[in-house]
Amino acid sequence: MQRGVCAKKNLFLLLFFACSANCFAQGQGYYFRFPPVHHRFSVGTTYSFFSKDPHVIKNIRPLIGYTGSYSAEIEILDNASLLVGLTYTNLAVQFNSYFAAPGHTYVFDGSFAYVHRLRYQSVQLPIGLKFNLLSEADNSFTPYFLLGIGFNYILSAKTTITSDSTDAQVYKGAADLTNENQIFHKNFNGFGQGGLGIQKNMRKTGHAIFLEFLYKYDVSRLHYAGYQNSNRINFRNSNFSVNVGLKF
Repeated sequence: MQRGVCAKKNLFLLLFFACSANCFAQGQGYYFRFPPVHHRFSVGTTYSFFSKDPHVIKNIRPLIGYTGSYSAEIEILDNASLLVGLTYTNLAVQFNSYFAAPGHTYVFDGSFAYVHRLRYQSVQLPIGLKFNLLSEADNSFTPYFLLGIGFNYILSAKTTITSDSTDAQVYKGAADLTNENQIFHKNFNGFGQGGLGIQKNMRKTGHAIFLEFLYKYDVSRLHYAGYQNSNRINFRNSNFSVNVGLKF
């Protein structure tokens, strides 16, 4: 009987202290809440900067690509947010090189007599921090900058290979494009990113329209094997994109 009475007293004291702590926290203004989360959708154009190896490639000319992105903006400080999302990119480049596929006569004379037009698409997982330079709640416009990292997976690649001298198309179709240094898989690697942006705040709704300039730098070089190992070319890609989007 005495043990049961003690147990009831202990339970009563525990509930008393729990209620007291909760009342104190409310009295002091301490409330647990999840950080605010906003959603960002954007589209844009991108321009790539491919490094070149003069021994196997020349006349490299980046082509315009495009990108689309969704990210969740999680407020962690008054002027800083965590950005996590998914991005689709479509990048392209044209260059002169050789072509030594099975069934084709090839003699390398240093002329790089074939034009390769490569386009590839990938999906990315960017993880970054957004730092506001002005308060969104108190200003119509908020400039900001971005820093972060990300992971990139190559979905597919296509190439068109044409003889530079005759304009005859020798191949058009899927290309073998992977990462020179891989993480878990030959199509998977990482990148760093940084950028600047400005957003027009709709202060009544909390929504915003933004314009963003973003630079990404791949950790690994790309390995281009062309068609049936017709080529062995390694080049690094970095790209600059201009994006417009909506935050809500």
